[in-house]
Amino acid sequence: MEAIVNKPLKHFFMDVYLDPGTEIEVEEEETELGNVQIIAPEEYAEMYIPLSCIDLVKGVNTHE
Repeated sequence: MEAIVNKPLKHFFMDVYLDPGTEIEVEEEETELGNVQIIAPEEYAEMYIPLSCIDLVKGVNTHE
């Protein structure tokens, strides 16, 4: 699913920052803690982000 980061984030132990407005692609499956896995772009792949920190782009589905 396509999403846009809605607040500035820093990864807990990696030196990775996500600015508001950053476009990412996330898995549809949510963890028990309310996070989703980022799958694109590659530099953020395999990181998890809280659903509260992203806005899902409606009507776009890249998984067919």
